[in-house]
Amino acid sequence: GIVAVGDVLSSVFTYYYTSRYSGKLGVVDLRDLEPEQGIPKVLESVIRSHSRVWFLPYAAGLNDLAAEYWLNNHAFKMENRWFKTARYALYSTNLDPPQVAEQVGAKFENEVELTSYSLTATRLAPGDAVQLSLRWKALQDGRRDLKVSVRLTDQEGHVVSQIDRRPGDDTRITLIWREGDSIVDNLGIIVPLGSPPGRYNLEVGLYERNTGRHLSTVATAEQGSVAMLPLQSIVVTDSDNAAKIGAYRLGQRVDADFGSRIRLVGFDKLRASGRPGDRLA
Repeated sequence: GIVAVGDVLSSVFTYYYTSRYSGKLGVVDLRDLEPEQGIPKVLESVIRSHSRVWFLPYAAGLNDLAAEYWLNNHAFKMENRWFKTARYALYSTNLDPPQVAEQVGAKFENEVELTSYSLTATRLAPGDAVQLSLRWKALQDGRRDLKVSVRLTDQEGHVVSQIDRRPGDDTRITLIWREGDSIVDNLGIIVPLGSPPGRYNLEVGLYERNTGRHLSTVATAEQGSVAMLPLQSIVVTDSDNAAKIGAYRLGQRVDADFGSRIRLVGFDKLRASGRPGDRLA
């Protein structure tokens, strides 16, 4: 992996990186690059040689906006997290050529059509990212603010990983779509560490940002109308990472034994507030 730092090189990052960090991550400084040509050239080189990119914007400057827009369209955003006033975005990059696009043609209430999708891989290990490209088509001018929901579920239907956000990570919101527009939306869905090997299902849906109401679509004639459209299955292989408890990000560690076979090592704290449709994780 590598760290790409935005318009203003944070003094906090500089302090911790130079005096506290002992790892091997490199840093690419984007501050003095020309936004239209310099940033794309450098970032293209970065994603060709690194499988993960941590992007640290520090101000809403032109270089920050240009870099994040380029990454949203050429890589797969897995996380977008705030730490008080600092933010980072984690991207999974496409080192392998994408598979042939799968045609879908699913219409969500005659407002938006999912015309096709593509994946870079369908066999993954825990800790990897499902790299998914969705191609949407506006069937009419945008009139509702919609969010995309992509879920990875096990064979019992339990959600093991999920990402919810507006198309293009807020850069292509549906309110500005015009009839006939075609939008490519890249997403990275993390396969959680500790996921048992086996077959998992990938599904996608759209819902109203303000109300949480899902738009319906038709999956198959047998299933009829559904809120989440099944795409295809993903095979998760075994991995040594599953046994490394220290690799898990836990908000609160517990280390409590439940008999001789199960131990609760910790949990993440839930948010104190939210809106309909928001994910509690």
